[in-house]
Amino acid sequence: MFRLLGPLPVVALLLAAATLSAAPRPGERAEGPAIVGQAKSLNDLLDMTKTLVKNVAGEELYKEFEKNALPELDVGKLPGIDPKRPFGVYGTVDAELAKCRLVLLVPVTGEKPFLDMLQQYDIPVNPGKGPGTFEFVTPPDLPFPISGRIHKDYAYIAVGGGDVLESRVIIDPKDVINDQEKAVALLVLRLDRVPAETKKNLVGLLRQHTDQLADAIPEPELKAAFTAARSLGLRWLRLLAEETKEVALRFDADTKTGDVTLDLTLDPTARSPLAEAIAKRKPTQNAFAGLAGPDTVQRLYIKAPLFADEAQEAWVKLIEASESELAKNGGPPPEGKILLEGILKSLKANAAAGEMDLAAALRGPNKDGFYNVVGAVHCKEGAQMEKAIKECVKGLPAQASGCFKFDTAKVAGLSAHEVDLTNEAGDMAKAVFGTGNKGYFAFGKDALYAAYGPDSLALLKEAIEAKSGPAAVFDSTSDPKKTMDFIKKIIPPGNPNGARGLGWLGASETTALGGLKVTVDGGDRLKVRVTMNTGMLIKMGLGFWAVEARPGMAPAAPVAVPVGK
Repeated sequence: MFRLLGPLPVVALLLAAATLSAAPRPGERAEGPAIVGQAKSLNDLLDMTKTLVKNVAGEELYKEFEKNALPELDVGKLPGIDPKRPFGVYGTVDAELAKCRLVLLVPVTGEKPFLDMLQQYDIPVNPGKGPGTFEFVTPPDLPFPISGRIHKDYAYIAVGGGDVLESRVIIDPKDVINDQEKAVALLVLRLDRVPAETKKNLVGLLRQHTDQLADAIPEPELKAAFTAARSLGLRWLRLLAEETKEVALRFDADTKTGDVTLDLTLDPTARSPLAEAIAKRKPTQNAFAGLAGPDTVQRLYIKAPLFADEAQEAWVKLIEASESELAKNGGPPPEGKILLEGILKSLKANAAAGEMDLAAALRGPNKDGFYNVVGAVHCKEGAQMEKAIKECVKGLPAQASGCFKFDTAKVAGLSAHEVDLTNEAGDMAKAVFGTGNKGYFAFGKDALYAAYGPDSLALLKEAIEAKSGPAAVFDSTSDPKKTMDFIKKIIPPGNPNGARGLGWLGASETTALGGLKVTVDGGDRLKVRVTMNTGMLIKMGLGFWAVEARPGMAPAAPVAVPVGK
């Protein structure tokens, strides 16, 4: 069966296009399969992929896609599959693995064309006991059978046993596939359809296996960290088992921007403690959200997952393990050891307090055409960190220590320290930050602030005064046009491939080139969305195809600047 993957490189690329729309699952009853899912038809997937590539990559690279990729994505290579209808999947869950079943629904053009296609790809099957049934010939070491049945223009392929395909229990395609669903792919786990005893046994089985893992960890700090993380995981599994109605995963893509999204939604049981906790969840805040201004090219927001006592304890124990390793091995020279100890002490205090926000931004250009970098991060025990840095600098060679000047300015009431790299800066750094490459950093009560570039003192003040506000849990997105301007700035004018590379990357300055964003929201359900922009991946992949088609041309060096919108 796995040889069918040969003519289907379509999977990775075709599942990257669509317009997001979350339609409710049919059948809100407690009976029915515990697992239900579906995916777009081959024709829909191919059409969306073509639209996405054309919008993101532009006409020139789309020609390379037509030449190199489309022939491999020809749905005619799968003559037994109906390319106009969607796929489906459903399954049952049991504490006994041998009783679990998973059924894949493949739209077919007919029984004979489908079986002929299996034979074409050397996938042997034997006739089954009933009309339209068949059994796949599986390797001797495969611990479960794979059975098939043609039913209502679908090939039902059952993993685990053919009993699920009997006429009295087989499920109609319309009860599996929701015609109103707009996402590329959907997978739903209906936990209210899993027997309570089964859920209890599965949690117990996981607890037993993780106990064995903990016993295999010799280091006490690492074992304690694992135990804390395990406690958090088991607690959430119990909540899923006892207080969750449904968990759904939707995969989709925006063909205009190249954004690929994975949405996880968790519907709690009504009036349960989990439902109350999700309803009370406040929007995610970043303590330094105001740091990114209107001139931001690239932003980075991170909020560490310290939302539970067990998570905080796990982080603390991991840091203690690092401290123990440092003491055991001696570590760096004394001045470096002081700094490392200070960093670990600060991280430990942050974890214990449940505060670990970071924000950073590449901003510009300013009136002179140069850029600045500014950032802030939670940093408790800042005074001892500041002292450790000063001690560390004293032990550096004269050339390196000469780059540091302490207490050079007062910024928003804090003492700012200067780092001057003017004499060390290369041509690219000068092109980006100007001829004078200086930066400043300062420690507040609970945070470290830093800025680098021609306007670093002013931006350091902005960072110190930045207000807390709503932000994603993780966000590395940016402005496409501003990013293109920045890339033009850092590609040397004499680079023979520069113009060509910019032509590929800049097919549309309104289309992002990369970036990742993670959001978490509460309310009537828990909603987690992961968004990744595929622009850079698509353009670079097709660009290298184009390069290979022109032997005399070397590929432009890739620019590691993730962006998104």
